[in-house]
Amino acid sequence: MVQAHDGTLYGTIDGQCVSGGNVTGFSLFKAVPGSGTGAVTTAEIIGSLPGGGYPLIEGNDGNLYGTGGEVNSSCPLGCGTVFRITPSGAATVLYTFGAGPSDGHSPSGALVLARDGNFYGTTLTGGTPNANCKASNGCGTFYRITPSGTETVLYSFGTNASDGIGPSGALLQASDGNFYGTTSAGGAANAGTVFKLVLGTTP
Repeated sequence: MVQAHDGTLYGTIDGQCVSGGNVTGFSLFKAVPGSGTGAVTTAEIIGSLPGGGYPLIEGNDGNLYGTGGEVNSSCPLGCGTVFRITPSGAATVLYTFGAGPSDGHSPSGALVLARDGNFYGTTLTGGTPNANCKASNGCGTFYRITPSGTETVLYSFGTNASDGIGPSGALLQASDGNFYGTTSAGGAANAGTVFKLVLGTTP
């Protein structure tokens, strides 16, 4: 869950039952903590989006932002989305991954709101294929997306022989202004890496 600046808690419930017993999408819930000892917290479902969802973050505008999966005709296995949800539950898809041959696929964690006001994240696959990345659909990307939905791939993993591939898990911007994260594979032992990414350079 994430706690907004007004104290309200927001979170997602993965899976919505639909006809045929299939489970798809996720629901957004809002919980208002009670005041005082033993007070009851009230909670309600306020919105939904297709695909699975990662933890939400609050933007500078007070809206909630997150990533999830969505199946579409150009990406039948689901390339993923970045979405915005207002505190009242109105959802907007800001970006759908897989828009170009070097774009990322499958967002692999929560967004990070950086000091420049933009959001940053990683995708598990996608990016520019290269000699060190044997996957036909790329080895993952580091991307930036503006609050209005303009996405830019800043780095494709697997670019050099010792590079990590398949970024996964939490991404953070440290006090030095650089971004740090982990990959699930690649590196000297092909067992994953911890990487630092400085904007405008490579990890």
